[in-house]
Amino acid sequence: MNLPEAILAILLRLPGPWEDPATAEPAAERVARLETIAAAAADVADEGTPGWRWSARAMAAALVATAYQESGRFRRDVHDGRRRGDSGRAACLMQIHAQAMIGRDEWRASMGTDLEATTTCFRLGARALGNGARCVTAGRELDAHQFARVSMMYGTGRVCSPTLPFARHRGQQWQRVDIRLEELLEPTRSALALN
Repeated sequence: MNLPEAILAILLRLPGPWEDPATAEPAAERVARLETIAAAAADVADEGTPGWRWSARAMAAALVATAYQESGRFRRDVHDGRRRGDSGRAACLMQIHAQAMIGRDEWRASMGTDLEATTTCFRLGARALGNGARCVTAGRELDAHQFARVSMMYGTGRVCSPTLPFARHRGQQWQRVDIRLEELLEPTRSALALN
């Protein structure tokens, strides 16, 4: 199994957002959108990100965990840009703000459900996660607590101490996704670790 397939397997098992049955996204369309999300997350994870000192798998888990929570479980209206957080300032699955680090044109290009917009969204999110990696002391392995520190910087833009519940929860979510990716990508190694 390759990285996009492993990510998709995880996305298909995550609970989706609550939707009014009368206007709910058809299942086939949701699966196609999740395939796009998985492909974009894998592409961005494999590219490497300045500041990110860990594996592509760890970045893929970071993108999935962050986007899942930021977007309200991969909501379609968040993905396509119709719904934005923070009074309209946060866009795409990663809920990115246009700011000094991210220009307005890139921010606008991150809205949409096609592969190009979704990849742009994840690139911007990866850049912010790479910036948040400075909250982890050099040489430290990434674990749930350390990812909570990265998430705190991602969510606030200014502090590393994971004092808010969202950061601790995201650290735990990252760890669950990372472990599941390892099981899917390296089943023999994962089985050996249990012995």
